[in-house]
Amino acid sequence: MASDEELERLRRASEQSASKARALLDDELETVMSEVDRLEELKPDTVDPQTYDRLIETVREASRRNESIATLRRNVENLGESAVSAFKEVAAIAKSALR
Repeated sequence: MASDEELERLRRASEQSASKARALLDDELETVMSEVDRLEELKPDTVDPQTYDRLIETVREASRRNESIATLRRNVENLGESAVSAFKEVAAIAKSALR
């Protein structure tokens, strides 16, 4: 059985990992939000059309409402893992288009 000290180290490491993942997703959210007018162009070939449509609707609504990145992150995460994966693909395409 793990000691209290080991459990605390694991808890801290888990929190740091989750924090880094949120920061990366936030960066991707900011990239996509900056390209909201080009979302149809940025559609990945591998994404499910229904998932993409829900994702785009969520991003456009967030842009229209001027929602925070934290709110958009939560809304994208609520769409499910496939939407988060699609979002990451869109962000990657957007970043490469900006270069």
